[in-house]
Amino acid sequence: MNKSTALDSSFLPQAVVIFIVLIGVLLLGRSYEIGVGMWKFGSEFADGSYFWALLVRDFQFSVILLPFLLFFSVGLKRVQKSSTANKVMAHIIAFIGIVNILLISYFGATHMPLGSEFWAYSLTEMANTVIAAEQVTVVGIGFIIVAYVLMYGVVRTTQSTHIFQENRSKIAYGGLFGVIGLFVISFFATGIDATPAQQEKHANKLSYFIHQSVGTVDWNGTDSTDYDPEEYPLLQTANYEKDVLGPFFEEFERPPNIVFLLVESLGGEFIGPSGQWTGFAPYLDSLSKQGLYWENGLSLSGRTFGMIPSLLGSLPFGQHGFMELGPNYPNHQSLISILDKRGYHTAFYSGYDTYFDGLDFFLDYQGTDYVLNKQRLEKLLPEAKNESNYWGVDDKTMFEFSAELLDTANTFPRLDIYHTLQSHSPFTVPNAEKYKQEFTSRLESLEFSEKKKQSYRQYQKEFTTLLFADQAVRDFMESFKKQPQFENTIFVITGDHWLIPVPQTTAISRYHVPIIIYSPKLKEPVHFKSVNTHAEITPSLVAMLDQKTDLNMPDEVHWISELMDTTRTFQSTQSVPFMRNKNRISDYLDGNYYLFGDEIYSVSENLSLSRSDNSRKNEELRKKLNRFKSVNNFVVQNNRLYPIQNKIPSSSDRYAFLSEYDTLFAKLDSLSLTIDEQFERARQRAFNGEYEVARAIAKRILLQAPEYQDVRILVGRTNAWQGNYEQAESYFREVLDEDVTYEDAYNAYTDNEFWQGDYEMALQVIDQGLKHYPKNKSFLERKIKILVQLDKLNQAQKTYDELKKLDSNYKELPNLKKYIGE
Repeated sequence: MNKSTALDSSFLPQAVVIFIVLIGVLLLGRSYEIGVGMWKFGSEFADGSYFWALLVRDFQFSVILLPFLLFFSVGLKRVQKSSTANKVMAHIIAFIGIVNILLISYFGATHMPLGSEFWAYSLTEMANTVIAAEQVTVVGIGFIIVAYVLMYGVVRTTQSTHIFQENRSKIAYGGLFGVIGLFVISFFATGIDATPAQQEKHANKLSYFIHQSVGTVDWNGTDSTDYDPEEYPLLQTANYEKDVLGPFFEEFERPPNIVFLLVESLGGEFIGPSGQWTGFAPYLDSLSKQGLYWENGLSLSGRTFGMIPSLLGSLPFGQHGFMELGPNYPNHQSLISILDKRGYHTAFYSGYDTYFDGLDFFLDYQGTDYVLNKQRLEKLLPEAKNESNYWGVDDKTMFEFSAELLDTANTFPRLDIYHTLQSHSPFTVPNAEKYKQEFTSRLESLEFSEKKKQSYRQYQKEFTTLLFADQAVRDFMESFKKQPQFENTIFVITGDHWLIPVPQTTAISRYHVPIIIYSPKLKEPVHFKSVNTHAEITPSLVAMLDQKTDLNMPDEVHWISELMDTTRTFQSTQSVPFMRNKNRISDYLDGNYYLFGDEIYSVSENLSLSRSDNSRKNEELRKKLNRFKSVNNFVVQNNRLYPIQNKIPSSSDRYAFLSEYDTLFAKLDSLSLTIDEQFERARQRAFNGEYEVARAIAKRILLQAPEYQDVRILVGRTNAWQGNYEQAESYFREVLDEDVTYEDAYNAYTDNEFWQGDYEMALQVIDQGLKHYPKNKSFLERKIKILVQLDKLNQAQKTYDELKKLDSNYKELPNLKKYIGE
């Protein structure tokens, strides 16, 4: 057999077979996507353009994958039997199909395909997100298994079908050239007029994921070595004379309290006269009519991770979001740190886990005085766990508890930051049936067409949680109005991003949020149509405080944007980047032009977008985006955000162990140990005398589970065993500050004072413990030893008699008798 015949009989037939089974598996996935899409988004999901586009996109992706699979198959058959190689290829193609189905499921849950952001999250964060969205179920796992078996069976059946018994050469060559021809034509066949949202819907979800993942290598942008090593590219002299907010306020007799209300998923089109999805945030809507309201507000990130740094610090993004740089942040300032240094009491309140996205590091760096989070709420209110969802404690419980704290507060002025969580997947609320009825009642009261009401019903869970969050804010505000400090308080209300998965209107909708500033000190309500972003809010507040109070603000600042635009008619003057996800800085707004990935749009009233063919403007925005990426890279990598002489005191040195023991932590993570199992590893290390290693493991546990007091006690004990008594004491005090009845803390704290010879303090500690546990035998034993050291032998004898009466068989009684000297 010559080479040409061998090629015809083996290589080309294999190519056609692989192509047929591959596109068949992808089309099976599309069948699933159609079902999910119509169930989640309505029958209009599968319109004519979608069917045509899916055929083209899946065809293109199959052709792109074909060479890789073909060469692998040919190579495999050289070293394995043909039957074995075919089975392996069937498993590979079935696996491709399953991954595609999983990505379709993600799209069904979020209305956005998964891209490069996948690689920016740790395994723990990804697991938390999937579990929180309630995507892992027995039914779901069963479906995946059945789908895999089905796809494997389809591939094996096709492989065993002898479609090339006759005219094998003609069929193979004809199929090959046909595929190539259709592949070339397909690039001109669809997608030219599709919007970004349509393009994401039409895309093969596995192809999209691969394409976006490959694109992550473009993060650095322009070479950052263009900057002098001593340069601070973002540093500028503050110009507070241009105070844009001050004219809207009455005079302040003293520095005002500032309250941020950050509402999860409060997109800009959920309130206001131009909103497309209004009606389920009525209280927030009413505040927009009573305060300063910017209807065209924008967040600088498509997810929650980027809101806090942009809003409170006008900070750059870093590689995966600024908060992810913690605990070793470049030197910087924020509204929290600025006001903290000027006498404000600073606090952050939320029902969710501040460990996620590195928020706890960020708050700690700023010197935040008090943090209320999921762990602390569940510790203080054990019953709150009953109504919590995976992410944390519900908004109403969080607000009610924080209001009680406010009732007892006597430290002013204050900066209080509240972040809701309810309107986030899995979109659950306490007393679900009650709120299901409230959704129905609310929807029926709105003067919408039946078609529009049906659109709302498709997202009943999402809008129900938004209504719940709105009511939680309302109740909090009504409570706050009764506080004497209300009259001197400024409220800043905004969202973090669009409410996923409600369909977005345009390519900028994911960033569109309302911005409301409400205060009794306002002269009058004003409605602004100018475009503003989160990055202008802190610079504007700081300028107003400098001009209208006796507070002296920093002489230099590092804001990435300027002051808010208070034009009442529509205009767009800001020049800012956007971080679409944790791995992608790809969008840029510059005046009336918006760069979204590779496409450029002109921006008009109501943030409407229209495609532009202005290639010069496209190139100009790309250069600005690349310059920002370069600056972003330089300042965070080289600590050139803010001069070191202005360094904010921070406790971030406490986290140096994370990098020191990164290899150990990587090994622990590979074992997928539970928190309790990690604690046991720390105990074993401690008992083996490896105190530093034990403390490192324990401290990392506390970052994830700060309520785990036994871990905190272990850190204290290892310090005490090494003679670091002052450090040990701080840990024991922290435990007792949280829970004055924590039994083992008294044992550890007493031992610490006894070992360092402070017997008076040891006696105070153990006596405090005995108030709570008067019959604790180990407490009584310790007290006897302390009294002997203090030469209070009569009291020691009385305590000994008390212990003997309590338990005459207590094993330490003989030793204690000798200790007293009898």
